[in-house]
Amino acid sequence: MQKKNIMQAKNIALSLEAESELETIAAMLELVEESGTIVNVRQLADDLLTREVTDRTTTGNCALLFHVVSRGVRHLQLYFGRFINGIGYFSHSGHPIDLVFLLVGAPSEATEFESVLQKLETALQDHATRDAFRNAGTEKDVVQQINKIVFNQGV
Repeated sequence: MQKKNIMQAKNIALSLEAESELETIAAMLELVEESGTIVNVRQLADDLLTREVTDRTTTGNCALLFHVVSRGVRHLQLYFGRFINGIGYFSHSGHPIDLVFLLVGAPSEATEFESVLQKLETALQDHATRDAFRNAGTEKDVVQQINKIVFNQGV
């Protein structure tokens, strides 16, 4: 895959709080809005909530990976939130969910979107990968971890 800048420091929040899935989505959408990287945040929010109603994101391995293709998006972007106290509910493994990702893409990027989604889903099954996100001290550490996963950099 050709390297694109799908994650920037402004797409990352290392200490968020939420107590429900809806609060988690709201916190991630606030991060999206603050980053200024999305064309139409309202369209993205509508598409994401519709997707969650029709095809709910699974809560496995202490991480959530929300994802949606939306007309409100100009290009592929990835957002990351680390929730210090978890988000008020637990993964299938019985541990609190504390890592949340939001992958968004334009309809014209469906193939690339699916490729990145698959790589993230696979990587997040690995305990060491999740710990790398938990232990990231800076936004730069998170970006490096994502580049390693998506673009095989630093492997």
